[in-house]
Amino acid sequence: MRNNILNKFISLILCLCILAFCTVTGFAKSQNKTDYPFIYVHGMCGWGDGSPQEEKSPYWGTQPENNVMNYLRSQGYTVYNPPVGGYSSAWDRACELYAQLTGTVVDYGAAHSKECGHSRYGRDYSGKASMGKPWDLESPLNFVGHSFGGETIRLLASLLAYGDKNEINADKDNCSELFKGGHEKGIRSITTISSPHNGSTVSNYVSDSFVPSFLMILILQARCVSGKSVNDLMLDQWGISKDPASGEKASLNPLACLKIALSNDHCGYDLTVQGAEKLNKKIKTVKSAYYFSYTACITEDAKFGYTKLNKNYDVFLPFKISSPMISASVNMFIGGKYIDKDWGANDGIVPLKSALYPFNEDHITYDESREIIPGVWYVMPTIYGADHYDFCNAADEKAFGSLQGFFDFYTDLSELICNI
Repeated sequence: MRNNILNKFISLILCLCILAFCTVTGFAKSQNKTDYPFIYVHGMCGWGDGSPQEEKSPYWGTQPENNVMNYLRSQGYTVYNPPVGGYSSAWDRACELYAQLTGTVVDYGAAHSKECGHSRYGRDYSGKASMGKPWDLESPLNFVGHSFGGETIRLLASLLAYGDKNEINADKDNCSELFKGGHEKGIRSITTISSPHNGSTVSNYVSDSFVPSFLMILILQARCVSGKSVNDLMLDQWGISKDPASGEKASLNPLACLKIALSNDHCGYDLTVQGAEKLNKKIKTVKSAYYFSYTACITEDAKFGYTKLNKNYDVFLPFKISSPMISASVNMFIGGKYIDKDWGANDGIVPLKSALYPFNEDHITYDESREIIPGVWYVMPTIYGADHYDFCNAADEKAFGSLQGFFDFYTDLSELICNI
């Protein structure tokens, strides 16, 4: 009885921590440095170009004057930052990203939408393609994803290259091009930043029970409906949000929130250890594309195989709660998997071991003296002293040494990819 009460209390505290993370969060022009645009994709509860929150608090940079997208454009890079569902599953987000790039109606797939119990079609982006001109699926693009954005772009690339047989069989006459496969040419590179490729034990505290998941979704929707949050949840397929272009406003819908929580078709489940493992079985590496992973760590070794926060690092407040929870999760079974001590080191919310590369895919430690080959994950050096939020927060200059150091991280990343 005491354990159940303790678990529920921990889950509630974690919900509040994640919600806190979700709500905080002049350059000269030059010629383009590459013919291959960069598509940046945000993580859980994030936002992008055109979102009400982006103007006042850009996802990549936090403050308008520190907007990474604007800085990269000033340096000659072509970059776009489309918004996708903040609490949606990797599948739904991939479908939304595809529709925005191609300027089409979001199609979640006949088989998927029937299995999960939500509408098959979502918002209409006809005439509103993210890049102005609809993507032809053949022109190569570079994709960069932070946190859950990494899983989103990995799945998108896999679907474009290899398709999905279930969707093809479910509706052969009206199957989206996304699910047909054969479009690997359009994927030039995949770069992930602090992405939980193999899940995060923190998510298991929330999503192993539908109650915390339900409460989180309900609170997020209530904030949007009340006007306390300007963030667009983009959960139209579930009936709890509306396209702002429609002029309609969504009303509070607890039943729909419960439906999402019970479906496992949301990022909370995909971020669990078992959810990530299931997702990884769906995703294949595109053999012609280049893969890179960037990671961070704010912990150090402690006694008995555990880890602790390094006191020399400046850490985002909610992570002072979630980081020790990750450490406490080692040497036990979670999500049907034994979590060994290597899962303890983390960036505040994602275990370092999980962010390096998907366990079922080939990987190499990056060496600048060696030729970069496609179809293999290149694991970049871990940035110690940076937490999960620092990749978005230009205001915290300690992680990268200075504001320019923060910008340099993204220009160096872009330069590496452009020079392949």
